[in-house]
Amino acid sequence: MITKIKAKLISKNEIAKDIWELKFSVGGDFWFNSGQYIWLITSVGRRAYSISSSSIDKTKIEIIIKNTKSNFVQDLISTELDSFVDIKGPCGSLRIPDENSKSIFLAGGVGVSPFL
Repeated sequence: MITKIKAKLISKNEIAKDIWELKFSVGGDFWFNSGQYIWLITSVGRRAYSISSSSIDKTKIEIIIKNTKSNFVQDLISTELDSFVDIKGPCGSLRIPDENSKSIFLAGGVGVSPFL
């Protein structure tokens, strides 16, 4: 079920050049499956991001973003810890229809989030 919640930014780390991991506290009731994504909504706009955290921990959502020149990303990276943003989701699904068949995966953005 898609819901909209307030999420608190609890951590942000540059894990590689221009690649950031952002962690949000979501209060323990945000249920999602691996391969789903969220809409992150700020005062600047909204963007879809793959959830890169484990679906076992329902208290936190992690996303991986690339530092670009976009106003949205710049605003997000400069957001202070303990600030709140809106999260809408979870959305979508990532399912392999036949585990015995060959698969090709294509990823955009940072490219690793759906596989984490």
